[in-house]
Amino acid sequence: MSHLAYAASDIQKGDILAFDPNVACGMLETKLKKMEQTLAEKKDIIKDSEKSLTSAATPSIKYGNILLEYHRTLDQFNSMKKDYDRLVVAQEKYWVVYQKVC
Repeated sequence: MSHLAYAASDIQKGDILAFDPNVACGMLETKLKKMEQTLAEKKDIIKDSEKSLTSAATPSIKYGNILLEYHRTLDQFNSMKKDYDRLVVAQEKYWVVYQKVC
């Protein structure tokens, strides 16, 4: 579809759902697979962060440095967890669209 047709229909060029359901299914399926891969990677990072937090919480002679590392890792963990949760929600939305269209 030409740029003029997109402009005339007032639908963004990226919104292929309005034009070809077969193409939309393929694109949604690809996006879902990428999201699943990203979720798996983030889940692994979260697990690693949890291990770091556990080891950093152990008292030692270098308590000050470990405390700083603990808070840094905790911040990274919380940020990654928020990203992960957002991705899960986005993935659920794409599944709903995929099931309706395909």
